[in-house]
Amino acid sequence: MICTGQVYLPTIGFVMAIPELKKHAIFNLILYNIMYIVPLVGVFVLTFFGVTSEKMAFVTKKYTGTVKLLTAILFLALAGLLFFLH
Repeated sequence: MICTGQVYLPTIGFVMAIPELKKHAIFNLILYNIMYIVPLVGVFVLTFFGVTSEKMAFVTKKYTGTVKLLTAILFLALAGLLFFLH
């Protein structure tokens, strides 16, 4: 929590100070925590079932291009959504 706490705690304080943002604050907080914790749990489960760091590194190198492309598409879609909603 030390690394993310530098952003997490001030953001919570900022959101709680603005009444308009309080409506969606709990939902966004839960969503953020889910998106932060799910990858950690996924890596833990894979490790628990015997997947080695070498195998994870191999898969990461094999699919780096695909992941970057999908991430770019996701961010463009989110940018478009923000543009059209505001």
